[in-house]
Amino acid sequence: MEGDPSVVHHQLLQQFFDHWSEKNVAEMEKIVDVSNLRLSDPLYDQLKSDEIISLWKFYCSRPQFNLECKDVSIEEHDVVVRTNPLFGGFNSKAKVATPQMTTKLIGVAEYTISYQDAEGRLLTNDVNASFEFKNKKIVEITNKFDLWTWAKQTQGVSGSLLGWTSTAQATCCANAAKELEEFTKSNK
Repeated sequence: MEGDPSVVHHQLLQQFFDHWSEKNVAEMEKIVDVSNLRLSDPLYDQLKSDEIISLWKFYCSRPQFNLECKDVSIEEHDVVVRTNPLFGGFNSKAKVATPQMTTKLIGVAEYTISYQDAEGRLLTNDVNASFEFKNKKIVEITNKFDLWTWAKQTQGVSGSLLGWTSTAQATCCANAAKELEEFTKSNK
C-alpha cells in the first residue's frame, strides 16, 4: 500500500473489519504488528499479541457470531512531543526542553459484535474503538463500551441490578478472562 497515510490507514481498518466479519483471523494477523500489538478494553484490560489473536479466534468460534462495522474514519491529532534535555533535545541557550508538535493519525471505528454464549444467551456489544498505526500496521487497539450493559447480558438479573458496581464488573472481567484462558488452552 502506497500513498497518503490517512488513506492507507483507512484501507487497513476496512480490511481488518472485513476479515473479522468473515471470521478470517489469519488475514487479520497480516495487517497488525503481531509482535507489538496491544489491546485494552473494559472487559480485558490489557492484552498482548498472542492473547489478542486468541480473543479474535474465540469470538469467531462462537455460535451466531456477527460483526457489523458501522463507521471507520481516520482522525488527525496534534501531539506535543517533548524531548529529554539529557539526550540533546533542548534549547542550548535556555537549557530547557523544546516541545515539538507532530500530527498523529488515529483510526476510529464503531462496531457491534454479537454471539451466543455457553448458556445460549445472545450477547451484543456496541463498541467505539481507536487504533494506532506504525509502519502501515495496526499496533494498538483501545475499545470502549458500557460494562454495565455487558453485565446485564452476561449476569442476568444480578447484572441488571448490580452491574454498575465495581464488584459486579470485576466478576464480569474475571469470568471473561477465565473463559478466554480456557479457550486458549483447548485450542493450542
